[in-house]
Amino acid sequence: MTASRDSSAAVARLQHAAGMAAGAERGPALIQLARAAADLGNADVFDAAVTDLRRLIDVAEPTPVVNPFVLREVRLRGLLATGRLRDAAHLADADRPGADEAAPQWRAIERVTAAEIHHARGDSAAAADALRQAIVTAEAFRLPHQIQRAMRTAHGHLPEIEEAGSAALRRLRPSPAPERQGHHAGG
Repeated sequence: MTASRDSSAAVARLQHAAGMAAGAERGPALIQLARAAADLGNADVFDAAVTDLRRLIDVAEPTPVVNPFVLREVRLRGLLATGRLRDAAHLADADRPGADEAAPQWRAIERVTAAEIHHARGDSAAAADALRQAIVTAEAFRLPHQIQRAMRTAHGHLPEIEEAGSAALRRLRPSPAPERQGHHAGG
C-alpha cells in the first residue's frame, strides 16, 4: 500500500470519527480531520471540517483546544497547505482576536504558521517579526519544540532568527549545579 493511500485512508477514518464524535470529543476530531485533509491538499474535506468546527465553536463553550484562536491557526495552516496563499495571507494579516486568552503553545504555533505564510509570499520582514514573537512566547513558557519549529521555518533565509532561537534554547537548558566548596565525592 502506498503512503498516499495510507494517508487517504487515515483521512477517511478521521471523517468517520468526526461524524461519530459527540460532545467534547467532536472539536478535537474536527481539528485532526482538518489538519490531515490539508496535509493531503484535500481542500474540500478541509473546508467542510473547518465549517463544522466553526459551527461547533459558535455554540460550544471554548476549551483550551477548541476555540476561535485555534480555529484561526488551523485555517492558516490549511489554507497554505491547500494552495490558497492569498486567503492565508489575508487571514495572517488580520487581527488576532482571542490571542491573549489562548494557551501559550497555540500563540507560538500560530505565529510560526503566520511566518510560513509571510515567507511564502516573499515578506521576510513580516516572517521575521512573527518568528521573533513565537520565540519570545515559546521561551517564556518553556516550549523548546516551538522554538525549534521557528528555527526550521527560518532556516536558510533568516539567520538572525535562527541565532535568536539558538540563544533561547541555550537559556532554557538547565545550568550545571555548582560544586560545593570543601565537599569531596569520596568522603
